[in-house]
Amino acid sequence: MESILRFFRRPQNSKMKPPKITITCDDETICEGSTEQKLLADYNRYEDDNPLNLYLSILYCKLVVILGIALPITQLLTNEVPNAFYQSFYIYLYAISILFVCFVYVISFHQAEEYNIQESRHIKRRATSFGSFYLRIGAISFGIGSMVYSGLEFGFYFELYDQSSCGDIFELIKPICRMSLYVVQIQVLFLNKRYLDMESSKATSRFGLMHMLATNICEWVYVLVEETKHDIHNLANEMHLKEHDNSTSQCTTIIGPLLHDSSVFLFPCIIEYTLICAVILYEMWKTLNSTEKGEKEDDSSICRMAIEHKQFLENNCSRASFGIFFGVLTIVGTIISVIMYFVLYEVNYNVAKEEVTVWEFCLYIITSAVVILIMIVIRKFRYVKQNESMVVDCKILILAQIGAYLYGFFNILAACFNPNDDTTSRVECLIDEICGLLQTSLQTLLILSACKKRCPEKGKNRKPGRDSVLFLLVANIAMWIINTFVKGRAYFNKSHMDFYGVWAWNTMTHTAMPLAIFYRFHSTVCLYEIWKETYC
Repeated sequence: MESILRFFRRPQNSKMKPPKITITCDDETICEGSTEQKLLADYNRYEDDNPLNLYLSILYCKLVVILGIALPITQLLTNEVPNAFYQSFYIYLYAISILFVCFVYVISFHQAEEYNIQESRHIKRRATSFGSFYLRIGAISFGIGSMVYSGLEFGFYFELYDQSSCGDIFELIKPICRMSLYVVQIQVLFLNKRYLDMESSKATSRFGLMHMLATNICEWVYVLVEETKHDIHNLANEMHLKEHDNSTSQCTTIIGPLLHDSSVFLFPCIIEYTLICAVILYEMWKTLNSTEKGEKEDDSSICRMAIEHKQFLENNCSRASFGIFFGVLTIVGTIISVIMYFVLYEVNYNVAKEEVTVWEFCLYIITSAVVILIMIVIRKFRYVKQNESMVVDCKILILAQIGAYLYGFFNILAACFNPNDDTTSRVECLIDEICGLLQTSLQTLLILSACKKRCPEKGKNRKPGRDSVLFLLVANIAMWIINTFVKGRAYFNKSHMDFYGVWAWNTMTHTAMPLAIFYRFHSTVCLYEIWKETYC
């Protein structure tokens, strides 16, 4: 290599241009160029394509994730793990992720200056988008909820500052790093419009993306453990199983109780945000080797896209009035059902639970019928190539469906074999969960099929099935409300808690239900894309 570089060296005033050469290795072209800079850049790129870097990044991610699972569980079961060691692990995850993003921005800016990417106004390089627009909006919303929780933790430290047992400096550093990571991820993954060059340093980018992926998974596991612990403490107080005063109530009077009460709603935001980020980061890592150097568009194509977008907005709400009408009725009925549950819970728990179960059963039956109707209507639609954003959405949907299946089967087993529960309650739970599994399976099959179909030209005026798709979208929002505010708590099924045990049932609920909640949200994402694209 050094002899090659010496071949190119020449006096500074020399105007002689070095000859253009090609270097090959095992019949594979490594680089071709006429300058030392190009030669070195192409040689480094060849080195970055070494598959060993790929395998090492996977191994690194696995090790970090395993440690991220072992640490919070060990810290929950024993007090022997030093808090400084436990908290330092997460600070390390956040800090390296932020540094990697800064590194990517620096090398991207350097490459933009070196190659004059934006030299001509006719050539534009855009960031590659992963996931649909609706998915990005949802992820930003969940990210805001996650940052609110980190902000409350930050204020929680100052309220605990005068308490000698609570004034740990890691309680200050950790929420700051976490909030910074959330802001950085939202900017890079969902708001960034600038092309980020990861090709010039593939080895570093692979490790960086894998590290960020592992960070989101570890954050997800951490929240699951914390949420389970909080619910068990609340149940211990409510059921008087033992004397237990929450540390939040002991040490604080304002931020502590607010943090404790809001965690019921903010923990699901963190879980769903980290899941979306993890899937998108995996897609970025997987496509790193084949990522194009930006997309080229001229002014005429940009104008054409603007005209098409305007026409889409003008026609997008046609043939959707009935879907909106019945969807609004479904949302209203769901909100009334949830309010009645909280009102009746203090008076008669069994009646409150039965009321929600019956309403959910009706939603399952109606939406299952609507799914079958849509399948019949679109069976003759033409097939098209699936766009990249829907590929990501479908993968996320299949991942989230695992949680819906887990929660359903846990409930079915308890309803079948719990000897302490009354027969009526067992039958209601069994029928409701079976219908839920059926509805989930049918809806997933519909989404995976419909996202690859388009309405034929002769049917674009009538738009058959479009009303039903919109109603199904809104109905999933209704079921998301029930799962989030009612079924997401372990005490919704107290008899199942007696059957499995307090710790086991809380762990099952907080492992499976966040994915089930996310399945309902992401179903609305996919159905929106179908409603928008299938009838365009």
